[in-house]
Amino acid sequence: MKRAALVFIFIHVISATYYSQTSKGWDVSATTTSNMTAGNTYALIIGVSKYKNLTSQLKYADKDASVFYNYLITSGVAPQNVHLLLNENALKGNIWAEVEYLLDVAKRGDKVYVYFSGHGDVEHKTIGHKAYLLPYDSETHGYVSCAVGIPDLKDYFATLSASGIQLIFIGDACRVGNLSGGMEGISTTASILKEQWTDEIKILSCQPGQLSQESKQWGDGRGLFSFELINGLCGKADRNRNNEITLRELELYLLEKVPEAADPNQQDPIVETKTKDYVISYLNPAISMLAAEQPSNLLATIDLKGSEDLLLENVDRAVRDDYHHFQDCMDSANYVRMEGAEWRTIYSSNDTKTQLLPSALYYYHRIPQNETNEMLLAFMKRNLSAELMNHLQSFMQNADKLQEPITPEAGQDFTKSLVVSMVDRQTLVSAEADALKQLIGQEKLKKLGFYSKGILLESINPKNFRDKEKLNEMNALLDSALYYEPELPELNFMKGAYLASMNQIEASKKYFHQEIRLNPLYGYSYGQLGAVYFKENKLDSMYQLFRDYINEAKKLPPSPNREMQEFNSLYFVTSRLISFALKDSAQQYYLELVKTHLPDMEADRATGLNFFISYYGSYFGFCDEAIKYYDAATANGAYDGSAMVGIAICLAKSNEFEKARNYLELIEKQDQPTYYDIACVYSVMHDEKKASKHFETFLSTQKAMVPFKHIMSDPDIEFFRTTKQFNALMKKHFPAEYKSE
Repeated sequence: MKRAALVFIFIHVISATYYSQTSKGWDVSATTTSNMTAGNTYALIIGVSKYKNLTSQLKYADKDASVFYNYLITSGVAPQNVHLLLNENALKGNIWAEVEYLLDVAKRGDKVYVYFSGHGDVEHKTIGHKAYLLPYDSETHGYVSCAVGIPDLKDYFATLSASGIQLIFIGDACRVGNLSGGMEGISTTASILKEQWTDEIKILSCQPGQLSQESKQWGDGRGLFSFELINGLCGKADRNRNNEITLRELELYLLEKVPEAADPNQQDPIVETKTKDYVISYLNPAISMLAAEQPSNLLATIDLKGSEDLLLENVDRAVRDDYHHFQDCMDSANYVRMEGAEWRTIYSSNDTKTQLLPSALYYYHRIPQNETNEMLLAFMKRNLSAELMNHLQSFMQNADKLQEPITPEAGQDFTKSLVVSMVDRQTLVSAEADALKQLIGQEKLKKLGFYSKGILLESINPKNFRDKEKLNEMNALLDSALYYEPELPELNFMKGAYLASMNQIEASKKYFHQEIRLNPLYGYSYGQLGAVYFKENKLDSMYQLFRDYINEAKKLPPSPNREMQEFNSLYFVTSRLISFALKDSAQQYYLELVKTHLPDMEADRATGLNFFISYYGSYFGFCDEAIKYYDAATANGAYDGSAMVGIAICLAKSNEFEKARNYLELIEKQDQPTYYDIACVYSVMHDEKKASKHFETFLSTQKAMVPFKHIMSDPDIEFFRTTKQFNALMKKHFPAEYKSE
């Protein structure tokens, strides 16, 4: 049976003169004047999250009750007239005692608020299926002896109404919970609450058959209905700005905010009254201050722990199994996995098709879309979408970490681990962004303010740049994203990158310049724009651009951050000039780089930079310096194949063959060494036999890792290119390309 968490707010509206409380209840001897009505106001507020005997506990029902209590006090209700029963104080006996006192003290023209926030259920042992509110000391069955019957409460409230007391009943009646009545119990309880009683005003959290949601996101832990109810009462529902909230205004506000925040689940609040022009809240500055800050645009994850049986009671075994697999994947943050999206396929000459692998998304799609599974699928979609959005938002906030070195596992190559990690993260994030779009749609993403960020994250997939159709599609989507967020720096960068890949060089400059304006210390935009200038043979513009980048770092006030930025700028410019094969210019920046103090930084980052500086040193022929930086990097047990290859080639070019062979031995002991690099070292040493052996292994197992054009122009393999064996191997493995050379 299902859990029904009832939040009933019985707002009995009478006069606003307040009564002081004695040890027995309300004392009618003390009165004050309310700014809302001329009568007296009383309130009984009950919130139960922790139950003594039930396994199904709630999280925020007590907090919702406390927030409503604060609202009433701030609105001018005398504190002595408001009784708050939370958790262990909300015993069945205490609740009935407080209801009795309400009958004693409330008079014609008075107003009474009764607020219950907690579980509700029905008794299935009787034909009538009587509905109950569950107090703290409720048992798991036999509610007649331990719970508060709603029909009995109706009699008391009818008595109040008959006495000229306006009853306002607010019920958050459908929170999930594993109770004996199950989903039917929740729905039946909600239906009974919705029934017309006498002259009461009723504000209910949702329709029968729906569930009321609670999450950490709303008010740092609230029920969605309560969160928006208080916001509406505190001024956000005041459409005509007259400092009065009518029931009609409150209804419009709740029906706008709650369903939108609950989507794709259904939660439609109810406001029932004979006159919706009734003023439910009179505003003052203190009340307006209670309106909560709106939660972030991210979706809220709905906690279903302990509530699964409610959603699974009518589904078949296969659906149950898939749901439990889904939840296991959610718990381990395995949201989306795609075969064919891993890093090795990015550089493959074959068009590897992606396929969804076991993950939360995989098991969600396995569950049939039908009426029986509708509510379960809605909660699964909601929580998967929320976790995807949270994960992607976190990635956006820490995007710089994408480029940072990582700690490789024992025995792994540092540079390879970095490349694999970067590309895997890019492809995974892109797949997650696409999955989020498919789950909730672009219009929902626009409302959540995540549309442009979603397209940005989708665009970083390296495979997009190899597929002409995808290239054009993403280029158009980036235009759409920039329409909504033209000042998002990363969007401008990606737009420029896509245009450059489409050979629209002049158009790309605009977006790179825009990104630099928005983020003048982001090296990759300088690098991309520099590549454009290099392609146009505008070397003076390129050098000036790089110097501007370095100067931007030097403009910062003296600090560790300035040291880091200045070091990064020199390092980045050096690497870009090396990639353009402008060796002499790159060497000037390299010499400036090694004279710069290496700032304090995390050990992993320092290790990576030392490896790269070592590689650059060997590239320029500074073998001793390359070895020094390599030794510094390996002090913690790490190793890097690319840096070792660089040192080996550097030593071979200096005719220090014995030292070079020592590094070659280390390289060949690696797990899956890059055989092309080894062939290059032996080529520099003019060892044709070993160069041929490793080059053939490279062509047979790692051919996709090095482009054909690079093989034909790489100076390190120049000697081997002159041999007959090279000619034979290239004809075998590159029959079309090599024939045209």
